[in-house]
Amino acid sequence: MVERYSAKHVKAVILHPDDFAELKGNSELLDDLGAAPELSDLGVRAHRIAESPEGELVDDEASVRRLLGL
Repeated sequence: MVERYSAKHVKAVILHPDDFAELKGNSELLDDLGAAPELSDLGVRAHRIAESPEGELVDDEASVRRLLGL
């Protein structure tokens, strides 16, 4: 990848076609998510837990259900 970033120059990036396709797909996914309805209360709680910087990795179903109060 070649890039040139500065306040005086136009921003330019050269990407491999596969990387460009991945970035384009990710951009479309983010656009779709932005148009999605708001999160439910459960979704908000799950997001807070997932984004919490403290604690340990929880990856088993029983622990996830307990944390979400299910």
